[in-house]
Amino acid sequence: MPKRNLRKRHRNGNAKVEKKVTSPTTPSSKRKMTSKAKSPKLSAAQKKIACSHGTVGLDKSMQIDEKMIKIALKHLSEKDERLGKIIKKAGAPESLVDRVGMDSFKSLCRSIIYQQLSTKSAGKMYERFEKVCGGNDKLLPNVVMKLNLENDTEKRLSIGLSRPKVKYLLDLSSKFESGELSHERLSEMTDIEAMEALCSVKGIGEWSAHMFLMFSLGRPDVLPVGDLGIRKGFQSLYDLKPKKKGGKLSDSLPDRTKMIEISDSWRPYRTIGSWYMWRVAAIFAKSGGGL
Repeated sequence: MPKRNLRKRHRNGNAKVEKKVTSPTTPSSKRKMTSKAKSPKLSAAQKKIACSHGTVGLDKSMQIDEKMIKIALKHLSEKDERLGKIIKKAGAPESLVDRVGMDSFKSLCRSIIYQQLSTKSAGKMYERFEKVCGGNDKLLPNVVMKLNLENDTEKRLSIGLSRPKVKYLLDLSSKFESGELSHERLSEMTDIEAMEALCSVKGIGEWSAHMFLMFSLGRPDVLPVGDLGIRKGFQSLYDLKPKKKGGKLSDSLPDRTKMIEISDSWRPYRTIGSWYMWRVAAIFAKSGGGL
């Protein structure tokens, strides 16, 4: 067909002809870039943060104290009969307020060092780390950065730190030293803001952030959906059938969606409710497998 006919049809409003004429001249790479821009993919960190929003409180920052625990126990017992029976057998929660207010930098260093280790081994490693820094009072961001652990292999091995953990500790130290993070700033953040700030640190994921919110900041509405002990507690207490048989233990346990659904009535005291999930196995064993 002659070109003038195409131009004439275009002037007459034939959009289909315009598309046929122009599309072959548009490079395929540009078309692909355009389609990607319309639906950008979330990064792994963004996905992690987006998922976390269902596991922490939405209100402004609050802090657990003894008075709140009494109110929470009444609320939880009234809203969830099964949990109420566990509360009655286990008594008031211990250790929830012991570490509240602990220096955030030291608490997060402790969290990084304790990752994937037994409590006993991690405790000894943390003691050696403190000693190399000059004691608990000297465990400060600038001191950690001056240890030169990334290059001093002998010193690193004397503590027992892996290379990845050294990188995590240095990234944490850098963020605290620059003022990007601080105890005061984290204390004033909402739960979601704190999750976002914590997950920006290398080596700190959702589980570590949840533990920090629960025990260091004392936030009352945290649901640690990635904790194996808590997932086991949900499965036993609510008679949840394993999702899969065989394979990894974590694959057979309830997922985050189910846990969020079950614990919805616990709000805004899911931290306290979660503490009791750690006690379910011991209570069931003592009572012969039931309530």
